[in-house]
Amino acid sequence: MEHYSLDITKRMKEIKRQLDAVLGGGGSEGEKASDGASVAASAASANDTTSSPPPPLPTPATPAELEELLEELIETVEDVDCARDLALIGGLPTLLALLRAGAASTSTSSSSSKSPPPSPRLITSGVVSRAAEVLGAAAQANPPVQDWFLDGGAMEAVLGLLREKEGGGEEEGAKEEEEEKERGGGKVPSPSPPSSFVKADTERTAEVRQKALMALSCLARNCDRGTDALIASGGVRTVVEHALAAVGEEEAAVAEEKKKETTTTTTTKATPKTSSSSPVPAPRVARKAFQLLASLFRDRPTEGCLSFSLTDPSFARAAARALRDQNEKEQGGEGDVRLAAAAAVEALAKAASKAGIPLEPSSPSSSSSSSVSIPLLLRAALETAESCAKERAAKAARSKDEHARDWAEEEAAAAAAALGALSLKPKEKKSKKEEEKKPAVVLSLPAPAPAP
Repeated sequence: MEHYSLDITKRMKEIKRQLDAVLGGGGSEGEKASDGASVAASAASANDTTSSPPPPLPTPATPAELEELLEELIETVEDVDCARDLALIGGLPTLLALLRAGAASTSTSSSSSKSPPPSPRLITSGVVSRAAEVLGAAAQANPPVQDWFLDGGAMEAVLGLLREKEGGGEEEGAKEEEEEKERGGGKVPSPSPPSSFVKADTERTAEVRQKALMALSCLARNCDRGTDALIASGGVRTVVEHALAAVGEEEAAVAEEKKKETTTTTTTKATPKTSSSSPVPAPRVARKAFQLLASLFRDRPTEGCLSFSLTDPSFARAAARALRDQNEKEQGGEGDVRLAAAAAVEALAKAASKAGIPLEPSSPSSSSSSSVSIPLLLRAALETAESCAKERAAKAARSKDEHARDWAEEEAAAAAAALGALSLKPKEKKSKKEEEKKPAVVLSLPAPAPAP
């Protein structure tokens, strides 16, 4: 067993060396590991008696080879001990270098870097998404790895990957070109991939966002420190914006498909269409975002998390748009998104009730500056989702489709549960004086029986 474990650690070191070779050493230099991981790693290296340098390994020459290495890491770090070994051998700096290279968040010039920059041709969105998946798989339900990754800046790197999409790449690229011209070097290639790298790989844009949201969830779930870091850095707003954008992308894709169908009704024999233009994975992004928000509302309903979701209408609009999207897609599509949105609304309503925040339409907490009544918007969307789900369940029952009927009934139950949570009255907070006036609990023990 020990020999098997050593072989796995050796293989992870080899993969790390190959990835560092692509990054030009960026994963091993210029990154600071966490204290716990660095101390353990130095102790492990001190116990290593091998002094001969490792043999050279082939450097990945294509994105497919990079993705294959990362997929091997994903399968390996699903084991808790292997995930810790990855952190101990310095795997986090390598993963962060891949994420930052893909998101083009590093702005160091070529003169300040001792090693050549990674090639933009290799750091595609597929590579970035798999690097984020490795990070999430290693941190999931693994408290030591979560602490080491948070110390190493994993939360900021993943959030930067998501927020890079929001800023747009064209403006940042223009700024970089102007800065290079001011330096006097003319138009010099940037040392990091362009910020619009996803535009050349549009089919996988949603996959990058999905894996980044998954990594955020793994860093924050069952980890108060990670959840607090996510909320403090404005991560709730970022997650909500991605949920709203994903649902909007799906609506636009469905409308475009319907428009194409109406324009091609006269053609009886049409060529089969590919899914390269429609953002098929967009429902997965929305589902992952709603699942992460529901987890935050349930596990860490802090004031900052609830105040944004109850005052800013972005979350309500995203949830309402997802609930009203009644395409006849079930598991793996819009049905999953509707279930996740209903669960997020239910968790938010229960957290607000527990915190003593009223969700009445006339309450000051629900009336925002945008004159959008958040409770009314959510209630109307949930009622629509419940009625449509009941209609689909009845239709499936008539056609004897048990799978569709069970799925529709589950959607109707989720919408009904969220509606019930919205109707909960806020719990009154008791003052300290009232708590002090509580009568002491006196245990009345039976009298001992008389001795014979």
